Amino acid sequence: YAPFTNVDTDDILSARAVAILYSAGDAGKSKFFFNDQEYAGFWTDYQADPQLGFSVYDVTGALQDGANEARLQSYDPGTSGDNMYAATVILVVTSLPQGDQTTDVSLEIPGCNVTTGDDGKSRVRIDISGAQVAGTTITIPQEAYTLTIETDEVPAKDEGGTITGTVTKIRLDTKPIVTKLDTVGAVNASISASLTHLPAEASLTTTVSQDVAPDARSAFQLAASDSGLNLIDVAYTLSIVRTKLENTRDIADATIRMSVSPGWVADHAGDASMVRIIRFADDGTHEILTTRLTGTDASGNLIFEANSPNGFSVFGLASVSAPSQPTQSRSSSGGGSGTLTSVGAASNLKVGDRAVISMDRTAVSAITFTAKNPIKDVMVTMAKGSLPRDAKPPAGTVYQYIEATLYRAAEEDLSTVQFRFAVPTDWLAAQSCTKDGVEFFRLTDDGWQEVSIEVLGEENGNAIFTANPEGFSLFAITATGKSPGATEPTQESTGTVTTPPADVTTPPAGTTTPTTPPPTPFPAWVAVMALGVSLLLVRRRA
Repeated sequence: YAPFTNVDTDDILSARAVAILYSAGDAGKSKFFFNDQEYAGFWTDYQADPQLGFSVYDVTGALQDGANEARLQSYDPGTSGDNMYAATVILVVTSLPQGDQTTDVSLEIPGCNVTTGDDGKSRVRIDISGAQVAGTTITIPQEAYTLTIETDEVPAKDEGGTITGTVTKIRLDTKPIVTKLDTVGAVNASISASLTHLPAEASLTTTVSQDVAPDARSAFQLAASDSGLNLIDVAYTLSIVRTKLENTRDIADATIRMSVSPGWVADHAGDASMVRIIRFADDGTHEILTTRLTGTDASGNLIFEANSPNGFSVFGLASVSAPSQPTQSRSSSGGGSGTLTSVGAASNLKVGDRAVISMDRTAVSAITFTAKNPIKDVMVTMAKGSLPRDAKPPAGTVYQYIEATLYRAAEEDLSTVQFRFAVPTDWLAAQSCTKDGVEFFRLTDDGWQEVSIEVLGEENGNAIFTANPEGFSLFAITATGKSPGATEPTQESTGTVTTPPADVTTPPAGTTTPTTPPPTPFPAWVAVMALGVSLLLVRRRA
């Protein structure tokens, strides 16, 4: 037997046992065991001359921490003894790479040429020994990938071994990039693609990285918001850089596979149904791909797969959640044209950093806040709201209800918050009110709380104000002047300070409920439109 001690199975990718024997010519009279597990095919690699045998076994599944043992057993099956002489057993282990990993894939295979004829059909000519033909399928294995070529009929093969045929399909399947990331653990990622042809000098560079670039993270956040979801976390990204390969022209479609541990899924997503693969394209577009759980890999990681009809780019394996219901059963409504929500985001803020985020869709045109604690990511949404059924209206005539929601950071992480908002001066005049009569309220558990505001002046027919609320909630902009004939402007907001929309509500004297029932609740995140996020400024406090 061969003992192996002090084995540490952490981060081991694979393990092989190589048994070496001399003068072992009697088949069926010896066995090989590793940790009491028998492995078949003991005599497959034996050579009668010079009577030397090498038998290789994959013992990854049998390897254990601490002591391991390989045994070579000789036995008499009843005819006669054997003549086995065991030399040694070698244990070879392969460990997981650590950190970000990059693989360069050249699709230019010497001896393999795909050309397009005058009839527009692609023809392949293969003059390499490694090509395998099975029916109309030609398989060309390479170190980092496998290229599969389908032909319209069984390809021809001449006396010299050259294979030719008319191409109907070309498929690329890369071998997984496997690595261990610091806070995520072992992961692997691979891609497949249907190619229309093989351009000369075409190649791909694929990188698995735990660090998510700020522009990619913002794109992932927006893609989640577009789909009515919250982005919780991104495990890692798979970046695919193309050389002389164009999406949709050379790449008909792509399939992305990304795996992660069940522990990460449980901690960040709850279950696999809330994991998504998100695409961030070179042109700045973003989309959540239809993601499915296809099984587990050899390490027990969960494999997620998604089709990418628009080709390769940057992909993130992310956890998402449905937006939480706001407190006090508040909902957001945007009038007759459906719900409109503005979304803003910032990343990697240090203590003292100040961020100004441009908003639209409501009377609020900008949010400014200062980081009290380090903030990795923060996202804010602003949506037109409505009065909760169980709440009293604030004092005065309501110009607009606004639902402000904070994601990915806590209110305690912000030292100051400021809203910049606008009210049309003609609307104020219709309420027999001036800009000095505008008030700003925040709904709390104790009712409406007045927030101090500052009048900045007038601009483009609007009175401009700032308010400094203590937190995020449902807000109301009101005017103290009242006009029984006041009506809501007929035109919907364009999202700029020039025409902020009004949601006029004038409570009749002596009553605590609105004169008309509030609209049926319809969450703001159901149809997020025209997100238009603009991070105007992030700078250190002087």
